Amino acid sequence: AVRRMAEILTQAMWTKVSWKHEDNSDRDFLRNREEYVWTGQKYQNSNRRFPNFNFSMFDTDDCLFLVTHPLAITGVYASGPLTDAMPDPREAFAEDLTDGPQPDVPRASEEDVEDSKMLGATELQDICEADSCRERRARLQHALVGKFAYFRTLGRTTGRQWSQVVLGQHPVAESVPGGTLDPDEADGPGRPRRHPLFVAGRQQSRWRCDVHRWRGNHIVVCRGPPDEALDPKGDFQQTQAKRFPEIDTFDRALDHPEPEFIEVPIQQLLPEKWHSDYVRACGGGERGEQTRMNFSGYYQPDIPKI
Repeated sequence: AVRRMAEILTQAMWTKVSWKHEDNSDRDFLRNREEYVWTGQKYQNSNRRFPNFNFSMFDTDDCLFLVTHPLAITGVYASGPLTDAMPDPREAFAEDLTDGPQPDVPRASEEDVEDSKMLGATELQDICEADSCRERRARLQHALVGKFAYFRTLGRTTGRQWSQVVLGQHPVAESVPGGTLDPDEADGPGRPRRHPLFVAGRQQSRWRCDVHRWRGNHIVVCRGPPDEALDPKGDFQQTQAKRFPEIDTFDRALDHPEPEFIEVPIQQLLPEKWHSDYVRACGGGERGEQTRMNFSGYYQPDIPKI
């Protein structure tokens, strides 16, 4: 199913690749990539068309979000719709707010030492200054999702300096790619918008962060330079044909309209001969047939948990 999603997103056939999940970096990637891919009309060199093809997945209760990029490292994180059960940041962080505004002092990170605070003083003030409780909750959600998306993109699972990573609450200026929407894009209320990213007080010009709102979910997609990816074992780096791309090439790769998410039912990602198996596994089909499985040769279909 993962390979099929890659084919849908790249519009090319990947026939001999394997998929790997690395626990140390929480990264998913395709390895053993073939040199050429079939586009439906001709073969093309995969290292030229998708030199650093990689993807990131995040699973929620109802959806599996997947994003890819042909050159930049990418990561995604999502949070469900806001609810009244979520705490008001003014109450949850009341003790920190009573101390008054504190200057944010960048700290040198130590390996495997997790930051004890998720929010810096300035960021917390920005979140809690909103008048309505719902807006404060939305700002807190935005800040936390942005931090998780950034570290998932890097592949860092330990020693995360949470308070040093800040995703701006407002979209970037008009002069920056992604700062404004084209007239045909502005019609959609849920169109993704690009937001600035700051690490240790410095704006990251080589990074791009887009915020999506899809069916109530708050989703942040990050894309960064491939040379910043953390890869302890080196397996992911071996899939990169251009780990150090030229500045102009990389800038052009990030200067594009951010696409919206498209919805693809799981059944469409499976081979056609497994479609009826999927229906029965989900409780459908004729009565008494839920346990019958079609012969699938040496392959065992993935049965979703019900």
